[in-house]
Amino acid sequence: MAFISNTQDTLFANKEKRLVEIELKLRSEENQLINDNKNYYLDLATLQKEKYKLKTNLSNYELNETKKNIIELEKKSKIISPKQIS
Repeated sequence: MAFISNTQDTLFANKEKRLVEIELKLRSEENQLINDNKNYYLDLATLQKEKYKLKTNLSNYELNETKKNIIELEKKSKIISPKQIS
């Protein structure tokens, strides 16, 4: 009986260890996904701010710079899309 109990304890301990490893891996992947997407969503927020500037009274220089920024951010947002869990 002691042998069976010891084997079961070992199997249970191995399962517990594996579950902890899987949980840590999932947390790591989730954090990586959040970090990877942070820049994408920051760029989208910046794009919205730049578009809002067009509604304000800008000098010609500011208007041209804003339009240039909008074009660059729109190109970037088309090339890069948010990552998803695979």
